[in-house]
Amino acid sequence: MVNDPPSLPYYSGERNKRNEPHGTGTYFWENGNTYEGQWKYGNRHGQGTYHCAEGHYEGEWMDNERTGLGKFHDLKGNRYEGEWRNNKQHGRGTYFWADGDRYEGEWKNGIRHGRGKYYWTNGRCKGDRFEGEWKEGHRTGRGTYYYANGKKKKGTWQDGKLIQEDEDPENK
Repeated sequence: MVNDPPSLPYYSGERNKRNEPHGTGTYFWENGNTYEGQWKYGNRHGQGTYHCAEGHYEGEWMDNERTGLGKFHDLKGNRYEGEWRNNKQHGRGTYFWADGDRYEGEWKNGIRHGRGKYYWTNGRCKGDRFEGEWKEGHRTGRGTYYYANGKKKKGTWQDGKLIQEDEDPENK
């Protein structure tokens, strides 16, 4: 008799007295997603790797949510490395786009928010960077835009646009 593969969903690993995943193990979902790592009372908790249709995440988990330090790689070639809370980028981290652009700085609920630097590597802004404050994904607050040709614009930004430029006689 040939051993048939287990039906999905399926868990293989350590269990507690209540037969819940607890310790180290691997879970296979019907949709093809998998998680391999640490479990606590039936929840992904501790270090683990999750593979899904969007990509894969390696890092810390708490009560089934990406929380702590981790890395996410999507199928388009983008990746994020940094802090997570409640399954979203939150805290300090770096996002690398497949085209080479990157953002290094603070995040709040999956959105650029706080102090950060954005580097452009392609297109009309190639070689430019912005250093300053972000709010809800936009340059908002104090910041400086550095052009690849050495010029810069420093001032107050609102929703990605410079609304009040500081006086800088060296840069005119």
